[in-house]
Amino acid sequence: MEANMEADLQQLTRILQLALYSPYQGERTKATTLLLARLEKASLTLGDLDSSFLVPDAEHLFRQRAGMPYDFEVSLKSREEALLYSGLLQRSASVSVHWLESHRLQCRASQADKQTADGLFEQLLPSLQRQLAAAQQQAMKEYQTRRQVLFDQAVTQELQKFRP
Repeated sequence: MEANMEADLQQLTRILQLALYSPYQGERTKATTLLLARLEKASLTLGDLDSSFLVPDAEHLFRQRAGMPYDFEVSLKSREEALLYSGLLQRSASVSVHWLESHRLQCRASQADKQTADGLFEQLLPSLQRQLAAAQQQAMKEYQTRRQVLFDQAVTQELQKFRP
């Protein structure tokens, strides 16, 4: 029984190495999926195979080191900021974004895609905020103009009721 367990650990360690270091993305993806399933079935953890995975969120670290996508949530200040972030992140075909609320997103992306989107977002945010402020001022001007026209029409209609 002990020899069988040792052989299983060696095989799982080889799968771990394949998941982390294969030059082929498809092979890393298959090895990652297989390893996680086999670990769960054997009631083992990544830390049992490699002590560098003895951390609170070992699966996240493993997926990151293997270059696999991982899930994360982003909360932004506004719907418009969320639209910008979503658009930047979705430039990659392997990314998925789901809206939780008007300003909260649930995302699945590789670490590289997330870092690229984060960097671009920080770069574009000041410009977006300036444009939003200008759009808000324009909307208020248009609102005031439209409000005045509608109020004038209401007064004119009331005055027409009393014309001889």
